Amino acid sequence: MMKKAKSIAEYAVRSWLEERFNMRYPKLAVENNEAMVEDEVGNTLRLVYNNDTQSVYIKDLGDGGL
Repeated sequence: MMKKAKSIAEYAVRSWLEERFNMRYPKLAVENNEAMVEDEVGNTLRLVYNNDTQSVYIKDLGDGGL
């Protein structure tokens, strides 16, 4: 069950993650249309929600906070 999102961008990112990963408790920080995801071992991934195309894409492998 997905946690309630506070924005459309967060909802899209959570849905994208749920479709592609089986992470139990990912850390997710969302700021505007960007999100930083961290898994259980500390690996990070930066995602972006594009409002025009209503899609989520990988911006880069994370290097820390937003």
